Amino acid sequence: MGEICNLRRQDIEVIDGAPCFHVRPHPEDGWSPKTTAGTRIIPIHSSLLGMERLKLLQGNGEKYLFPDLTVSASGERGDNFARSFSKHKKRLGLPEAVTFHSFRHTVSTKLRNQEAHIREL
Repeated sequence: MGEICNLRRQDIEVIDGAPCFHVRPHPEDGWSPKTTAGTRIIPIHSSLLGMERLKLLQGNGEKYLFPDLTVSASGERGDNFARSFSKHKKRLGLPEAVTFHSFRHTVSTKLRNQEAHIREL
């Protein structure tokens, strides 16, 4: 979640014709992924590219991909979003055990169970 909340417009790169997120440290702001494995290139799904509101491939003068996110008292961009996500899942009746990372784990499990031959890394 922290990586998503800290994505910057400059982190969108077109590599071999494919738009990608380049998750990487930003020492100028003191932010970096939790581990060295967190620095990576992620192709952007066509559904995200098609979302008119995001306009991922168009510059809009904003530094962050999600400029409306506020910074918490602890200085984190994702904290307030995490609280909002938690409140929303409760309204939907999802159990406490369901977290934001549950979605990642679900996709990983489904790919593994379908023998998609895609390594989790």
